[in-house]
Amino acid sequence: MAADAPERLTALSWTTWAYVTYGTLINVLNFAQGPMVDPALHHPPLAAHALQQFDALLARLETRLAGRSCLLGDDYSLADLILACVVTYSTYCGVSVDEHAHIEDWLQRFYARPAYRKAWGEAPTTA
Repeated sequence: MAADAPERLTALSWTTWAYVTYGTLINVLNFAQGPMVDPALHHPPLAAHALQQFDALLARLETRLAGRSCLLGDDYSLADLILACVVTYSTYCGVSVDEHAHIEDWLQRFYARPAYRKAWGEAPTTA
């Protein structure tokens, strides 16, 4: 986006949210229950708390996507790519988007993109 485009700040805000706020919570969840962490270090109450926090964060994204086909409006952007990748990764870590219809629809459109299909093949079944 052009430096003076109003959507630029919105895109930067959402991509920062994806990497900092949402992404940090993925790390918390992975440390609390992830298969790459020694099970003796797992912390089920922390994992449960993280999953509750994910629901609140996904509700914010759900609201943003209501009435839009993409994060910034009708046109697919780099912000959609970044957020869809981060949210998809979170589903591999145990986060469910099942209660968020707008997110599910948005992810399905992402998975249907030719570039996604070329790189990854079929859409994941976890989202």
